[in-house]
Amino acid sequence: QLEVRPWRWEDAKKAREALAAIGESEPRIEEDRSLVTVPVLKEPGLLAHAVRVLDAEGIGIDDLSIRRPTLDDVFLGLTGRATVQQQSADGSNGIKAADTAASRAYMEEETDSI
Repeated sequence: QLEVRPWRWEDAKKAREALAAIGESEPRIEEDRSLVTVPVLKEPGLLAHAVRVLDAEGIGIDDLSIRRPTLDDVFLGLTGRATVQQQSADGSNGIKAADTAASRAYMEEETDSI
């Protein structure tokens, strides 16, 4: 996952639109962390390409990194729903991720293949 913190938070929507072309799915704005996150396949030159795309749009960068997805990220990607732990932080409703050895093993396989 590519994580971008624009120099000016007002540029977050513009950054999301600019980075949509390099993502595997729709970029998201995470206001609580002041980040634009983009699911990507890690490949050589990805960070440099992201910098060029943002620079072409006049978007300054405060921070840019690639982060491996957490189990919560994988669960959200597979189900479209956050885990109870994620939801309690933002006050929304939903279901709890299964916490069994089999589901953890499955999620680790999925994470390794990303």
